[in-house]
Amino acid sequence: MNKCTGGAPLVSGEPGPEAPRIGLALGGGAARGWAHLGVIRALEEMGVDISLVAGTSFGSVVGAAYCTGAHGDLERFGRGIDLWKMFSFFEVSLLNRSGFSDGTRIERFFRENLDVVPIEEMDIPFYAVCCDLLSGERVVIDRGDTVFAVRASSSVPLMFTAIERDGRVLVDGGVVDPLPVDVCREKGADLVIAVDLNHYLPDGISRKGKAENRNRSPLLEKIDRMVPKRDLKETDLNMIEVLFSSFFQMSKHITNANLRICPADILVRPPLERVNYLDFHLANEAIEAGHIAAVERSGEIRNMLDHLHDRGSYKHCL
Repeated sequence: MNKCTGGAPLVSGEPGPEAPRIGLALGGGAARGWAHLGVIRALEEMGVDISLVAGTSFGSVVGAAYCTGAHGDLERFGRGIDLWKMFSFFEVSLLNRSGFSDGTRIERFFRENLDVVPIEEMDIPFYAVCCDLLSGERVVIDRGDTVFAVRASSSVPLMFTAIERDGRVLVDGGVVDPLPVDVCREKGADLVIAVDLNHYLPDGISRKGKAENRNRSPLLEKIDRMVPKRDLKETDLNMIEVLFSSFFQMSKHITNANLRICPADILVRPPLERVNYLDFHLANEAIEAGHIAAVERSGEIRNMLDHLHDRGSYKHCL
């Protein structure tokens, strides 16, 4: 059986469960991940009952909050964040062996401000996707400390330190599975709604010159001042832009390849060109983009659910 099928299709006429199991796949995208909250709000307005959630990187952060009912708190925090608060979460040290930041302040925030429970005690089943650097394998965390799970899933290589668990060295799940549709299928979802955040390149990367780019992240401007360009042959992009651009270009291509093998039933792609990967202070814009994108697919979502209920059989990727 293809790992993506989520189980054998029901035979025509065979009675099925009362409702399809709907999986929500939340992809990585750093600050663009705020858009997931807008998508979730739209799904709640439609009355869509999510049965399970798989999240990669910032998608795991939002997914964990949603599965514990704390996504409203996370949205309020995001809408209130400013540049100073954003900077305070990025403690950088050259003493760390495997990354610029060890994520201590972010971990502390989650433990102090969110209703964190062990993953197995969540109201909705939750799966955080990581990559094991030693084997190259995808690792899905489905039990234990939630903060550890989202910290591992969000550990962008070099930006955050890799962390160890059970003989594995874990980094951001975007290295192997940026949009975990397949995880939702494997865990029994009959219908998968996926939110892809890397379909559109941000203005800060796609434009050739900085002078043209009025939406460039203030954090990137600060890095420019700290590390000025010294060689006329050197690119205008600074080291963080090169890192994130490379990582999310890779994630985009992996996502597109994976979707050809295991497509989502509903694919939501919020227009986030104006939100760079480090623009955590633009939560309002990202959340609204996510909400609008999901509302635009509302007719398709309702038609799919009605079709599944009427026929008593469920769609699986083949």
